[in-house]
Order: sequence, then structure tokens, then C-alpha cells
Amino acid sequence: MVSRMAEAGVNWIAFNIAIPNIQSEVFEDDLQTTDAISQMHNILDEGKRLGANIHFAASVPLCLAEKDGALDSHFRGNCFVFHGNALVIDHNGSIIPCVHWVEAPIDSIYRTDGKRKSITGFLRGWNNGLPSEFRQSLLRYPSHRCSTCEHWGTKCVGGCPLMRLGRDISKDIDALGKEVVLK
Repeated sequence: MVSRMAEAGVNWIAFNIAIPNIQSEVFEDDLQTTDAISQMHNILDEGKRLGANIHFAASVPLCLAEKDGALDSHFRGNCFVFHGNALVIDHNGSIIPCVHWVEAPIDSIYRTDGKRKSITGFLRGWNNGLPSEFRQSLLRYPSHRCSTCEHWGTKCVGGCPLMRLGRDISKDIDALGKEVVLK
């Protein structure tokens, strides 16, 4: 795909990891985080070879995205769900935490009487109500090494919480065999 895009003159290519809808009755996800990151590095290498800028709109643990001892700037370790600095408004005014959490509303832009909430009313609920409680419930270290990482909570939160559902990535992080301190 990268070579075809580059041949067509596209020099900026963005990818996103497709994550299943967790509300689906059939939620199966065989994607291993380290395998996904390995494939992403292959894509980056191909982009570099062809002179294409590659970006991944996918939150992965930054310590696993390092290559040759240098943090790869093409990856994000953060997620706006945790910080509450972005949201997705569904077609009906429901607020979902991110585009991957469809049919899982945590709030609405409307009051119970159908009128739009005031900015103050919305922010009060967003920062103190269910949306805030939801973000806090997801905030946990995927590995004990994350508790000593200088980037925890600012640049990295251990990757997308959906990618961590049903899998233990602590073994991948612990296998690094060193303290996770990113530059």
C-alpha cells in the first residue's frame, strides 16, 4: 500500500489500527501489540525508503515502539480518553469516549428535557460526572515498569485501552529487561 501510494505521488500517509466495536456480541481480537508495532516499523521503513512521511493515529506503549534505542516519533502513546481533552459526539448527541467506543455513550450534549446543555453544565458533568469516572476507571498501569516511567500520564498511558482489553501486555513491557525511561 505504501509503495502504491508513493508511486501515485502521495508523500504523507496516515494509518489507524482498526479496533473492533467492544459493544459487538462477537468481540474477537487476535492482534498482538508487539506484532502490530513490528508491522508498523516495517511500514515506516518502506516509507523512508520511498520518501513518504508515515504517521500512525494509533496509541501504543511508547516503550514498545522504540527502535534502536530511539523513541519513534511516528507513534503516540497517549489517548485523549484519559485526558478528557477531546470527545466524539454521535449523530444523536450522545458522547462516546472515542471513535472506537460506538454505542457506549457516557454522556450527552442534551439535557433530559431535550435542550442542549449549557457549557457550564456540560463541563460540570464532563469533569465530575460519569465521563470523568469512566476515564479514571481505565487509568491503570499495564506493567509495574510504567509506574517508574517519566512519561506515564503525559506522553504515554500504555497505549489504547481497547488494545489492552483481554490481553496482558505487561509481559511485553517487562521483557524489555531495562527500566522504561524514554528520552
